[in-house]
Amino acid sequence: PEIDSAGGGEARTMLCVPMADGGGERHGVLLAVNKRRGRFTREDEALLKLLAEQWGESVSNNVRYEKAQASMVCSSYMLKATKALSTVTTPQQAVNGLTQQVRGIVECD
Repeated sequence: PEIDSAGGGEARTMLCVPMADGGGERHGVLLAVNKRRGRFTREDEALLKLLAEQWGESVSNNVRYEKAQASMVCSSYMLKATKALSTVTTPQQAVNGLTQQVRGIVECD
């Protein structure tokens, strides 16, 4: 058996399942090491798979939330740029107003 660098001991038994969302997109793996008594069973595998599915869905929801938040920030910069253009009376005011908002827009994907 190899030394488990995270736990500092021997890895005698392992059970690993993919962590994926309901759409099948993989977000990582869930690993159980060194069952206290005996070997991992089919029931252990089923439980770990269930946990991995739930955690995978949670990760996926978090990714979607972060993308939505980023989209809202970008939309806010574009709205401010539009407002800046609608209230200007000189070309210099337009340049100044847009320059402030373009920095934020450029950071958006």
